[in-house]
Amino acid sequence: MASSRRIWIKQAGFTIASLGLGNTLHAEPSLDNNAPGSLILLNSNENAFGPSKKVVQAIASAASRSNRYPDDEVQLLVNKLAGHHQVSTGNIAVVAGSTEVLSATALLAAKQKGNAVTAEPSFNFWTKIASGAGLSITRVPIDKERKLDLVNMRKAMNAETRLVYVCNPNNPVGNYVEHEKLKVFVEDCSKTSLVLVDEAYTEFAGIQSLIPLALTNKNVIVAKTFSKVYGLAGSRVGYAIAHQDTIAQLNELNAWPNGSVSQVSIAAASAALDDQEFVTYCTAKTREAREKVYTTLKDLKLDYIPSFTSFIMFNIEPIKCNYEEAMRKRNIMVQHRNHFGEKWCRVSIGTLEEMDLFCKSLREICS
Repeated sequence: MASSRRIWIKQAGFTIASLGLGNTLHAEPSLDNNAPGSLILLNSNENAFGPSKKVVQAIASAASRSNRYPDDEVQLLVNKLAGHHQVSTGNIAVVAGSTEVLSATALLAAKQKGNAVTAEPSFNFWTKIASGAGLSITRVPIDKERKLDLVNMRKAMNAETRLVYVCNPNNPVGNYVEHEKLKVFVEDCSKTSLVLVDEAYTEFAGIQSLIPLALTNKNVIVAKTFSKVYGLAGSRVGYAIAHQDTIAQLNELNAWPNGSVSQVSIAAASAALDDQEFVTYCTAKTREAREKVYTTLKDLKLDYIPSFTSFIMFNIEPIKCNYEEAMRKRNIMVQHRNHFGEKWCRVSIGTLEEMDLFCKSLREICS
């Protein structure tokens, strides 16, 4: 998937100048400046509305500092994150994307051989690292409501469980577990195991974070990212929030703590954090675009899971043609995965214009 997209980008001949870093930036992205040519990318949960104009300007300004190591600037970002979340700077570790938080947590858990418990389906990029480090993976199917089955996840734990992974809202399903219910579950599991709470999509869902619990509980780690609502997937900035002792343990697994993020990415994340107006804009537009897709899926009688994120998962088993190929012919990049014994598509939410074209194409494919 990634390699094919790189080919498209290379063929499109994009340059830095084509991004229009000056006054040509628009608040509302168009197809022309949002993707190579007219290609619509709806396969990787990227924010089609971002980065914001303020962020792009910050990136341009920071480029000239790329010859310097990011020591001073990353500390400024840590300070800003601490203020944003009302935590101590010692509770934060900044890394190149929240997947680094997941990987480091897996390595920390694997210092003692055992197993890790996760939902199925759920985000699984970290499981390869965990398995390689010696943890077996126990996957617990989501429940009949297609939510995380906390009861059976808890039952799946045993004396050898070193890590429990919770993605809330859950990727690729799109729904979430209520705060108090999840808090009780995490508190219980953390008595004997590390618990990693992946909050990549909490801003879209407007739900409470488990950060307060992580500050006092050494076995709870919260992973956050700038890749989703802030529109910085390509900048690779994420961070962990946890008890100071736990952050110290995670940092021991990093050759250069807080040093893996570039000058440009730090500037982007810092500007993004300041631009909460853009966050409000993105979440509102995403909700509006989701409703457009829901209407189409209902009309076509395609089963879908109501989402609180920047994507929707729906059943493409009834579609008789090659769904991905049919969409690709219309310059729309999508993907499918096998869930519940059938083929499902997790479609990312793009701009309103992009989702209009997606819905029009879906209707044509299903006709």
